[in-house]
Amino acid sequence: MARVYSELDRRFAAYQSLVTLLLRLAVGLTFFFSGYGKVAGGVAGTSKFFGSLGIPFPALMGPFISYLELIGGAAIIIGLLTRVFALLLMGDMAVAILVALLPKALKAASMAAGWATFRTEVLLFMGCAALLVAGAGVLSADAALRNPRGRQVVEERPITP
Repeated sequence: MARVYSELDRRFAAYQSLVTLLLRLAVGLTFFFSGYGKVAGGVAGTSKFFGSLGIPFPALMGPFISYLELIGGAAIIIGLLTRVFALLLMGDMAVAILVALLPKALKAASMAAGWATFRTEVLLFMGCAALLVAGAGVLSADAALRNPRGRQVVEERPITP
């Protein structure tokens, strides 16, 4: 079995940068367009919704979250300050799940319907958690800023037993 895992590590390690890029694109685009919708539709509506949920300081939090999702999504797409925005957006999703969606899910007719209420937010939370731990990868602005002279970046490989 160890040989199988070792072979899988060897074969798939080369795709780590590509997969990290694809994860950044999926998470970043989702947040970007969510934020864009809030900003384009007027952040007053978001503030009003937050107020109805009992979120403190809705007039402040509505614009903050709207622009966090817009700017944070764009930053994650290009891989700029990825860990910072991943952490902030994890907080965004945690509040969305616990305050807005979990109460609805608990009233759902079935567990499947309840899970459907907040599965997207859970996946976004976990995508941000993965980016927080893994970082933006070598195909990112973060990597370019860490290596401004354009030297070859050596990618970390998973440790195999």
